[in-house]
Amino acid sequence: AVQLDSMEELLARHIHPQDHAAVQEAMRVALAERGEYVVESRVLRPDGVDRWTVSRGRVVFDSRGEAVRVLGTVVDVTDAREQAARRLSAVQRAAAIAEVAAELANATRMEQLADVALRGAQVLGAESSALAAFDSPGGPLRLHMTQRLIDAVRTGTDIVLPPGGVEIELDDRLPTQYAARHGRRVLLADREEAEARFPDMAEVHVLLGTGALAALPLRVEGRVLGSFVAVWPEEHRFAGDDLEVLDALTAQIALTVSRLQADAARAAAVAAMAEANRQLQLLADAGRVLSGTLDIDQQLEQLTALVVPGLADWCWLMVMDEQGRIERLATAHRDPVRGPELAAAVRTMVSSLAEDASPRVIAGSGQPLVVSEIDQDRVTRAMPDPAAQMAFARLSPAAGAVVPLTAGGQSLGALGLFNGADRGPQSPPEVDTAVEIGRRAGLAIHHARLYGQQRALADALQRSMLTDPPQPDYCEIEVRYVPAAEGAEIGGDWYDAFLQPAGATVLAIGDVVGHDTRAAASMGQVRGLLRGISYARNGSPAEVLTELDRAVQGLRLDTMATALVARLETADQRRDDARKDTRLRPDQVLLRWASAGHPPPVVLGADGTVTVLDAARADLLLGVAPESPREDRAVVLDRGSAVLLYTDGLVERRDRDIDAGTGELVKVLAECLDLPLGELCDRVLERMFLPDAEDDVAILAVRLHPKH
Repeated sequence: AVQLDSMEELLARHIHPQDHAAVQEAMRVALAERGEYVVESRVLRPDGVDRWTVSRGRVVFDSRGEAVRVLGTVVDVTDAREQAARRLSAVQRAAAIAEVAAELANATRMEQLADVALRGAQVLGAESSALAAFDSPGGPLRLHMTQRLIDAVRTGTDIVLPPGGVEIELDDRLPTQYAARHGRRVLLADREEAEARFPDMAEVHVLLGTGALAALPLRVEGRVLGSFVAVWPEEHRFAGDDLEVLDALTAQIALTVSRLQADAARAAAVAAMAEANRQLQLLADAGRVLSGTLDIDQQLEQLTALVVPGLADWCWLMVMDEQGRIERLATAHRDPVRGPELAAAVRTMVSSLAEDASPRVIAGSGQPLVVSEIDQDRVTRAMPDPAAQMAFARLSPAAGAVVPLTAGGQSLGALGLFNGADRGPQSPPEVDTAVEIGRRAGLAIHHARLYGQQRALADALQRSMLTDPPQPDYCEIEVRYVPAAEGAEIGGDWYDAFLQPAGATVLAIGDVVGHDTRAAASMGQVRGLLRGISYARNGSPAEVLTELDRAVQGLRLDTMATALVARLETADQRRDDARKDTRLRPDQVLLRWASAGHPPPVVLGADGTVTVLDAARADLLLGVAPESPREDRAVVLDRGSAVLLYTDGLVERRDRDIDAGTGELVKVLAECLDLPLGELCDRVLERMFLPDAEDDVAILAVRLHPKH
């Protein structure tokens, strides 16, 4: 029992000051309601130790209704309270660890882990945390910090922290690296202990204001993946329960780190496979482009269009001759609108390239060059002309690579690949792909050059054997020769026109079987034999073909050919043995002809008619049966008429047989009757000869002058 007049003294002497208000409030309610009270408070003991108690009682009133004393009991609940607090703390810690484990299970980036783990460490009073993880076994160690630590570093230093973590030295100077390297935990209860063991911690304390620190290794199946660090602002003594929580939290973090590293490894493998497939596809496409044509200019245009944007934002490709002069140039930009701008800029740059500029150096050395960051000094050295520098700057290059175009140990040019700042430099696989494309392009250019040289030589050889025709006083002669668009572009088509000693004009046209140098060589022999036989023997067309066929067999030329020989005879040029077969007026000319399996002549009459001189029976090709008889045929031509001789490439092709082609030729000729003879030949070729034709074409046209 306590007298109420001593309550103030009781509170002052026995109740903890922080609990005075609670006790006074409980007593006020009991007095006002004349009821009981229950209150929990700390009691001050003489030895200075506080004890938690629960007081229960009631107020006693006298006969006048005034409160005179308090009756009740006091029970010491300190031990029970501590037990309950420990149980609650254990529950809270378990709940915190479970919550953190759930968040860690959903984490998708390493940068998230430090902040997630901090929520678990805060149960122990930690203020911040950090996580250090190896990129890969044997790789660099990267530190990821909570936002508080990041802000402290930014405030105290001028260091710029990358989003993917800070790479830290693998040494024993700080607890974080020590735990990760040796797989042992480090517990530092205060600053003195920390600096005694790790002197470099003094700088950390100044920068971050740390008090205590725990660094624990992240271990999964015996492998150390890094370390987890928890930081307290003040001194912190690590009890057994603390270590259990830290170990449980660290185990959860380690599992998450292992999962993220495995996910990253899988993603990297998938990305590497996709990139490898992309590069292989690019190489396959490059091979298709480079094998699709032997036209160098077309190859370069298609190749630059292929590597952009596959390997670069924009590119140039330069081919150089044997003297190091740029002979061909191609460009491509990922933005088609900027294509003309790029082409003009590259032409400006090329005109001012220094001798030690990368295109010339790479073309000379045959070694690739990778520039991760393009600086102005390099640009100035390569292109001294300010206009070229400005043109280059407008393209906004940030990084680039230049690879050689090589073939057989010889460098034929260079391919330059450039990226903007948003794309960054070419990756090593991209550079490797570019080098391989350069090698393939070099081989293709080399082959195209050889082909071009062969074509030029063949064309020159062919044309050297196709001499200019004579121009007799009574007629005009025009000739045309067009090589095939594919193959060696040298073949067996030929024509000839010459005057016999008696003055008659001999016309010849033929086609040796084949489209190669052997056919061309045979053509030259057949043409030379025909010219010699016809000139020396002065025979009729059938006689000339018969002798020619015997010569082909006797000289073992081992070839077959079609041929048509015709002779234009005026009244005074006819042979004696032929004067009785046809009477000629002075305004007429006799066309005598014989064919060895060759397409028939077409006559354009002075009256506007177009007639195919098709024989009822075609004679055999040369080289088949020399003993077979051959027949002369003849037709009288009025002055003003024309005759067209041609090879089968003009009328026959894959999508059209020779009869349909001949009909089309007649139709075209009917539309060209009034044209001059040269224009008529050109119009026929324009209408009948396709750019992708697979056979040569020779044309020989004769028009008789009108009689004055």
